[in-house]
Amino acid sequence: MECKNCSSQLQENHDYCNSCGAKVIRNRLTLKNLFQHFGEEFLNYDNKFLQTFIGLFRKPEDVIGSYINGTRKKYVNAVGYFAVAVTV
Repeated sequence: MECKNCSSQLQENHDYCNSCGAKVIRNRLTLKNLFQHFGEEFLNYDNKFLQTFIGLFRKPEDVIGSYINGTRKKYVNAVGYFAVAVTV
């Protein structure tokens, strides 16, 4: 089996490529896998976008105040959030 990123030989029992560090994906892309990936990336509790959206919906003054005071790791970038909001 070859790495799809760097074309080096992969060992069957490893989950990552030894050369480039890319994750080894063994299963084919299916509709089920797409929905599972979507759920993991966008609907999990640790999602910054979801955290920002819920915070702005419940108590916008707390989110804005803490963002201005320097708590930025917890929330999505304001420009990125605005771009998504305008697009939707």
